[in-house]
Amino acid sequence: MILFSLYLFIALWRLRGGLFRIPPDPGFDLLAQARPIWRFSFFDISGSYLSITPRIIAKISSFAPISAAAVIASSITLLIWALTATVCFYTIKQITNRVTIAFICGLIVVLNPAAGESSIGNYGNAIWQLFIMMTLLFASEVMLKKHTTLIYVLAIIGGLSHPWAVLALLPLLGTMKNADLEGKRISKRILVVVMTTFSVQIAIFAATGSGAIRSGITYWWSNIPIFWSFNWLFPIALSAVVIIANPIVANRKSAKRFIPMNIATSGISVAMVCYLQGGIADRYFVAPMTLSAVSIAVLVSQSDLKLKWLTRAIFAVALFLICIGSVTWFSASSYLNSGPTWHSEIDRLDQKCASLKPEKAVVQLSIGTTELSCDDL
Repeated sequence: MILFSLYLFIALWRLRGGLFRIPPDPGFDLLAQARPIWRFSFFDISGSYLSITPRIIAKISSFAPISAAAVIASSITLLIWALTATVCFYTIKQITNRVTIAFICGLIVVLNPAAGESSIGNYGNAIWQLFIMMTLLFASEVMLKKHTTLIYVLAIIGGLSHPWAVLALLPLLGTMKNADLEGKRISKRILVVVMTTFSVQIAIFAATGSGAIRSGITYWWSNIPIFWSFNWLFPIALSAVVIIANPIVANRKSAKRFIPMNIATSGISVAMVCYLQGGIADRYFVAPMTLSAVSIAVLVSQSDLKLKWLTRAIFAVALFLICIGSVTWFSASSYLNSGPTWHSEIDRLDQKCASLKPEKAVVQLSIGTTELSCDDL
């Protein structure tokens, strides 16, 4: 609980100015769809696929007065971030037997330099924290055996939250290869669960008639700011280094020797697939950044003694660059941190609806607006 509280405090401090504000994307849309509270809205379609995690958060928020929607949704999201950091700590501790490395990996989750732009505390982007947890837990046979039921639940929720949760199976395939009979049995069941959710996502995608590539996406632009180029390219490059170096430097006698490569493969795969489908978008940077940093941290513990200096050097450089980025982009950006508070806007609308009695009224967000029915107030 102490560790969880520390990670939560860091996440809260990053979002301290935006905790009481609704993020512009997804805005109030999912929260509005969750009302009234008796409506079963978990399986509404988001674009061309299911995304039940934001809708679960929205449903919980809908039980409270509408004026508290922002703080409840953001708080639940930050709890998921802290949980992800804690799961990361315990998983990496089990894999490496290094408390310091595990603690650093947990810190990277909540200090992710890519998170401050639009992800930290944004209930619409909580799905990527589930992806991180799935990837790391699937990489550890011990964790699969120890927390089997919870991992089944995570696999179902994660798979029904984003179609690319299927890429978290890459470490699982590596785990299954070297697992004992019980481990293979658990891994196969998880494989079936995730592939079933992926099939559901594909069926929904086909039914919506959407294209594989989103329209109006940007793959590159001139004079791209350092935030975008660093947080996009760095995790891909670091994952590639781990994938190339792992077979060379890993201790051949270790049963866990390919875990770093498995984690890095998942990270680089989701980065490239999301880039091809959606272009450069900061929400796609968070999972690859975390997984690439974790993979090099694990590689340090798996390296052969003769080459440990090399992995330590790579890890030190990577950690230094991530620290620079975390300090530079620590506080949530204006996207999450500006504009009026949600509560103050609801108070203003409440007075407007009482005096002018319109059917609907407009609420100001940090970017853009959203429309509310006066009946909902």
